[in-house]
Amino acid sequence: MSNPQKIFTIFAALLSLFLVNAQDFPRAQWLHYPEPDAEGMKAPRYFWLDVEAPAKLSKAEIFFHLDDIGELLIDGRAISRTSHVPHPYKQPAHYYDAARLLTPGRHRIEFQCTNLGSAGGILGRILLTTADGTQLEFLSNETWRTAKAPSLAGGEAEACQPAIHGDLLDDTWAALDITPFFCREEGAIRKAEAKAKAAENQKILAKLAQEEKPTASVIYQDGRPMIQIGEKIHPAIIYSAHHFQNFDNEKYVKSLENFRDAGFHLFVMGCEMRELWLGPGKYNLESLKDWPPEAFKVDPQAQLIFNIDCRMPPRWWCNSHPEELIEYEAPNGEVSYWDEYHAKFVAPSAASELYQKEVCDFLKTVVDYVEAQPWGRRVFGYRFDMGVFMEWHYYGMCTFVPDNSKPMQKRFHQYLTRKYGTDEALQAAWRNPAVPLETAPMASYEQRTTPSAYPWWDPVKDIQAMDSVKCITETVADFMLRGDHVIKEACNRRCLVGNFYGYFFGMNFPAIGWHPLLDKVLRSPDVDFNSQPPPYGEWNRGLGEAQFARGLTSAYRLHNKLYIMEADTRTHEAEYGFKNNCFVKTPRQSVQAMARDFSQALCGGFGFWYFDFGIGWYPSPEIGEYLKKLPEIWNRETDNSSAAQVVIVGDGQTVGWQLSDRERWKTISHVFDRLGSKPVITWRTLPMPTSIRNLAVADVRPWRDVVGTDREVKIDVTVVNAGSEAVTPASVTLTAGGTVLSADG
Repeated sequence: MSNPQKIFTIFAALLSLFLVNAQDFPRAQWLHYPEPDAEGMKAPRYFWLDVEAPAKLSKAEIFFHLDDIGELLIDGRAISRTSHVPHPYKQPAHYYDAARLLTPGRHRIEFQCTNLGSAGGILGRILLTTADGTQLEFLSNETWRTAKAPSLAGGEAEACQPAIHGDLLDDTWAALDITPFFCREEGAIRKAEAKAKAAENQKILAKLAQEEKPTASVIYQDGRPMIQIGEKIHPAIIYSAHHFQNFDNEKYVKSLENFRDAGFHLFVMGCEMRELWLGPGKYNLESLKDWPPEAFKVDPQAQLIFNIDCRMPPRWWCNSHPEELIEYEAPNGEVSYWDEYHAKFVAPSAASELYQKEVCDFLKTVVDYVEAQPWGRRVFGYRFDMGVFMEWHYYGMCTFVPDNSKPMQKRFHQYLTRKYGTDEALQAAWRNPAVPLETAPMASYEQRTTPSAYPWWDPVKDIQAMDSVKCITETVADFMLRGDHVIKEACNRRCLVGNFYGYFFGMNFPAIGWHPLLDKVLRSPDVDFNSQPPPYGEWNRGLGEAQFARGLTSAYRLHNKLYIMEADTRTHEAEYGFKNNCFVKTPRQSVQAMARDFSQALCGGFGFWYFDFGIGWYPSPEIGEYLKKLPEIWNRETDNSSAAQVVIVGDGQTVGWQLSDRERWKTISHVFDRLGSKPVITWRTLPMPTSIRNLAVADVRPWRDVVGTDREVKIDVTVVNAGSEAVTPASVTLTAGGTVLSADG
């Protein structure tokens, strides 16, 4: 085929697609019982349709989504039960071929659906195919019937027309796979579009493959945090979908375009562990190949933080290793595979060495894959998530008192050995002569939930409970840092790595859900950033409120790390379950709330990302215009460095300050060098008392410069009277490594 003919053929095909696509295709609808979602919560509702099955049926394909759980029934017989996958995680459609059950004649296809939270409903498509290729198609719509009871057990008598949330493209379920629910005509068009899209994506990938892999770093310019990727420097302002990116969602794509057009090109997108980790050593990494080119199609300059969400453990792993799972101290409570906060969530213990190792193997596998892709050259960071809400809070922390599993007990004994060293020291601290290090029990439910100085723990009376919680929070931090190290090494240390950690202010969680090891995390060479959202509630996020940050923001600048405030500010676009923290109603109010996020970050000297679960809360023109104003303000040539001042109050004496030891004083210089601008140091001298008894060690000097263990050495200690009264020293004691050294004279 000649080039002109080829061009004409492509044009004709695209024109025909446009003309066909302009038709008003029938679409499956999300159905629910005609009642407020809250009234039907956790109560089964039934939806059905009668179909006439033709003779010589070769296939009877039934595709369905049930939000949240339920089952398929045919002629009143339960056929296929579904399990819950929390919204808004990506989930394939349920599928069942009922050809062997649908004999020629009338049959009832019915679904039992139970909503567990927020908006619930059913989406269905039935496709009957005969041996000669004839097809009959049925889509969930207003012609179906619904009731509170099974149709063949009294439900038909009370049946009514279902209510409709929206069609299959409704944003509420934007992250679910809706491909099988398009009618045949629209499905065919979308397949053709997908084929054309795949060809375009290959061109994008080929271009990306020519790029070099840059190294990313956090820098501060006049106190403002910036992210340097290769030679390019970006403001620390990001648009995050976490791993919920969905390029079929028009609002999300338009939100991306608004950020792009404003000059912001940093985004967070990613994956969920349980979608990829299918079994021991079995990974579905090919599922990552489709969406990245879409990101660069929207923004050719896009740079990504790749989110690896390990919040939900694979159920197959939990079923295979029951001895590694969390055990809860609470005597009662619902066991759940999906509610990680308000129930006894089924998950591996953070102390499970097996789970830690296999998760780290998974992390390395994913990062190796990403780094090998052409689009991996545009990944400048990774974020490793786990725990309640992906934020490294312990599972079941609300009221169920984890974790007394065997792996955690083993970790607890190691913790006690490091802390106390001997049985005698432990027994003295716990005031219990019967507890040895090897078998000391973790605190009981009563000890953990009834502190002696309620709501505070007494550091003497409640030491066993405090040790238990400290051990668990230390275990969580160590697991996180272990994963961060694996990621850092797998990307050859060229990318930023971080987590949700460092929560401090506005915390209403039990102590086990806190992050007390921030200092250890910030000192890790494998951590570059942490993120937290501001506390929720109108008292903090309502219009006109200050909205303070949740973390210790200045600590990050001290360590040259990046604090990222998660500005999951609900705009007027927020719907359904996200309304509970939405305090705006108009685009103008949305801009006001978003401007507060920006101003807080600018004034505080930290970064932030706008986050909307990939739903698309920022598509409006008003928000687009607001975003365009930010780069000029952020990059304005002003000094945003900390104006810290240090005041030293002393008595004017130099004794005891070891001024001759220059190396020790360099420590202060090193700390100051990390700051954007050195603080002003002011010395204030107070007058000496008229009468003071004060002896001070002025100098310690060995007789030889080289000191070995093969011979004795004499040490001169100079003691001076720095007071105003005569004093005779009784003795001078010198210790080394905790041992008191003897003196010959």
